[in-house]
Amino acid sequence: MIKERADVKRNRNAIIDVALKMFKEKGPDFSLVGLAKQSGLSRMTFYRYFPDKSAVIGAVFCYNLEQLEKISRTFSADGLLFFELLKIVVKQRIQYNLFVPYLNEEDSTETGRKLIEVFKDPVAVAKEAGYLRADFDLRTDLLLLLTMIASVSANFPDPMKTNASRIFTFLIGGLGGEKTHKDIQFFEDIAF
Repeated sequence: MIKERADVKRNRNAIIDVALKMFKEKGPDFSLVGLAKQSGLSRMTFYRYFPDKSAVIGAVFCYNLEQLEKISRTFSADGLLFFELLKIVVKQRIQYNLFVPYLNEEDSTETGRKLIEVFKDPVAVAKEAGYLRADFDLRTDLLLLLTMIASVSANFPDPMKTNASRIFTFLIGGLGGEKTHKDIQFFEDIAF
């Protein structure tokens, strides 16, 4: 395996850090030249890493998935990890909803594959513990949930503040196994 040079990793991380901030401020209307400048890189160096907007957006989605993987390793496998991860994904899906059309097909497919991989064990544990419906199908139902969230967030001007918590509560109510309904207050108390 070829080890990534320290300066390459540092530059890439700097671009992603600035992109995350610009996404929040400007949405998909961010400028690649502005992103390069705020990252402290020349345009030539920047374009070596990211030739277009889709590449930047794909890298940010990949970064978010890597963070999700790290989080999944820090939680105990008690059956509730699925819901913690789902809460994070709901927030990200709402926050980055406007960027999805910019993902190229390869990045979109890879994002879906990684997301399913991250949720694989937490789904199995949640089902076994009775927190998740026994008939929940990881490949079909997880992507269906994200599609539902995207539809809801696309129809409200400020979904993050007004709807994320409510969306999540509705999802939990419909997904839950026999234990979840008893524990739903736990999820309603989580602030978005």
